[in-house]
Amino acid sequence: MMLHGLGADVVSRLRSSQTVPSLSCVVQELLLNALDAGSTDVHATIDVTGLKVSVVDNGRGLSPDELRLVGERDYTSKLRGLDDLARLSTFGFRGEALHAIAAVSLVEITAQSAAAPAAGTHTTVLSFGERLSLRPAREARGPGCTVTVCDLFANRAVERKRLQQPGAAHAEVDLLRAFTARLAVAYPQVAFRLHDAARGSTLLATARSSSAL
Repeated sequence: MMLHGLGADVVSRLRSSQTVPSLSCVVQELLLNALDAGSTDVHATIDVTGLKVSVVDNGRGLSPDELRLVGERDYTSKLRGLDDLARLSTFGFRGEALHAIAAVSLVEITAQSAAAPAAGTHTTVLSFGERLSLRPAREARGPGCTVTVCDLFANRAVERKRLQQPGAAHAEVDLLRAFTARLAVAYPQVAFRLHDAARGSTLLATARSSSAL
């Protein structure tokens, strides 16, 4: 299903005004988006002290036309009408996660569509709610998405200060390690890797398997 805007009647009944209060929440949303895209390989890199994260997946990806819309409020490929709520098979459906993340950071999304590989790899950049560019990527990649989030909470002094308090980075890392481990058990067919760039260490790495055991 292609990325599209939800109708006004649907938006008025689904709007949740989603926010992302922490770095761990940003990474969790990106990991769930990767699963919703059908990924079988998901690699997340976090730098809590540098307030930067990156998630690379091999899912369905996005076409250049979809990259023009991704991150806009209420644009999604997961829901078309209210009737779809009775048969949801995805984590998100309102199209608000990337919009909320882009409102508090600089986001670069590099993607190639599995359905239209001839279109090539493109990159779009969103900065604190504003789309800055859409261009061919500097380097080609296979189908899927690379989402890089920088300058997190640069326009939210309270959240940024909280993340810089003693012990905050360790708590965020522990949260993400536990969350990713739960996903790995629930989705053994997906290979997960969580890397801490600040410490230069891999926190969790799993291989694809046919069994959670």
